Amino acid sequence: MLVNEARRRLLWGWILLISASVGKVLSEKSMSIEDNADAWVDAWFDLNFLVDEHKVTDVLLPDGTEATLNEAKKWLQDTLGGSTSVSFSIETHNGKQVVLITAEA
Repeated sequence: MLVNEARRRLLWGWILLISASVGKVLSEKSMSIEDNADAWVDAWFDLNFLVDEHKVTDVLLPDGTEATLNEAKKWLQDTLGGSTSVSFSIETHNGKQVVLITAEA
């Protein structure tokens, strides 16, 4: 848990640094931005853990689309926030193991 928290904080620091370097100004909405970032950053770490632990290279998105790890991370970043939550499981798809992402609103 401490490792995930440290990684999340490090990634959040990078997000803030990148945001500042491109001239974005965080306003009174920074709390909602941070909450949204927490959701997808946590999901990234969970996804990375499963991929590393099970040596899986492919991900199946909730709509059935096959995706690479980077495409799945982009999807998570674009999707998570508000009341959307995701879960991950290892499943067999077309004869190979994939990480299945399930989303609930």
